[in-house]
Amino acid sequence: SYMLPSKFKFDVDKNQITEFDFLPFESKGTSTIELENIRTDIDSQCKPYLLEILRKYEAFFTTGLPKTRVTTSELQIRLIDPNKTINRRPYALSESNKKLVREHLAELEAAG
Repeated sequence: SYMLPSKFKFDVDKNQITEFDFLPFESKGTSTIELENIRTDIDSQCKPYLLEILRKYEAFFTTGLPKTRVTTSELQIRLIDPNKTINRRPYALSESNKKLVREHLAELEAAG
């Protein structure tokens, strides 16, 4: 899955890209795009190379939650001052968005 900085998410498989329109924490539905019908800013001569790359690496794209954990490295966050506690107020969310966040967190916890 790709999450673009705007408000779109794409799932890519061998023959198609599924595009999900979404607002933060809310799904608006899905549509399917055939790889050959991708609209892009790249030159039309380069498009076949893009499609070739997408097909070549399709096994590396996931849909939904990952099925396994990354075991090739370990995440480490180095703080400037490890003795200083950072305390920030959470973003304000509507009740419906809070519910969606809770559901997503529960899904992530269940997945391990």
